[in-house]
Amino acid sequence: MLITRIKGYSLKDKWESVFLEIDGILVPFFVASFEEGARDEMILYLDDITSRDLAGKLTGLKVYIQKKDIKLDKEGFDPMALTGYTLYDRQIGEIGVIKEIVRIPQNDLALVDYRGAEIQFPIQQELIEKIDHKSKIISINLPEGLLDL
Repeated sequence: MLITRIKGYSLKDKWESVFLEIDGILVPFFVASFEEGARDEMILYLDDITSRDLAGKLTGLKVYIQKKDIKLDKEGFDPMALTGYTLYDRQIGEIGVIKEIVRIPQNDLALVDYRGAEIQFPIQQELIEKIDHKSKIISINLPEGLLDL
C-alpha cells in the first residue's frame, strides 16, 4: 500500500496500525513495516496482506493514521496548528489562549487576549521551549518587556 507523506510531519519510528476507509467504514490494519517510497510517499506492508491481488484491492483507499503516531518535523513547524493552545511564559505564567495565527511572511503572529487587550507576538521556534500537544500548552520564554508594548 502506498501513502503520501504530509510535508512538515513524519511518522514515529514505531507505530502499530492504520485505518483504511472501506465502504465508508474505518477498518483497522496492523502495520508489519514501512519504507520510504519515491517523492513524498511511503510503502506500507500490512499484516495479513500477503498477496499482490489482495494488496491491489486496497490500493487507492483513504488511509488514516492515529495522531499519536505522527510527529511534527522541526523544519516543518506548523504554527497554524497552535490555535487554541494556552501560552505559559517562564516569568509571567499564564498569558492566554491563542485565538488566531496571522500568517506574515517570515514571521507568523499569534493573537492572544492578555489582561483585556489583544496582543500579538511572533511565533518563532526560538521562543518556544516546549509544546505539550496532549494538554494544548505551549511553554515560552518571551523577551523582557514584550508584553509591555
